[in-house]
Amino acid sequence: MTEKERENNRKKELSDLMLGEKFPFEFSSKNSGNTLIPAGSKITKEHIEILTIILPDHLEIKYVCPFKAKVFEILKKDNRREQLK
Repeated sequence: MTEKERENNRKKELSDLMLGEKFPFEFSSKNSGNTLIPAGSKITKEHIEILTIILPDHLEIKYVCPFKAKVFEILKKDNRREQLK
């Protein structure tokens, strides 16, 4: 499976889980502290793209919930960049 196919699989799984939903917490970058997706925003395809390209170790969700674990599980699945670190 190519990296592009793995990325597309992650996009599909994240879309199935999140697309069109609103979450009461923000998604932010651990490195810069910048908000990637504001709290309360309806998740769009662009948001899914952002989540798919960011390394899981650089993503921060300041909210403890089962959903958080599922997002990180999807992002780390078959992620070659993560495995090469």
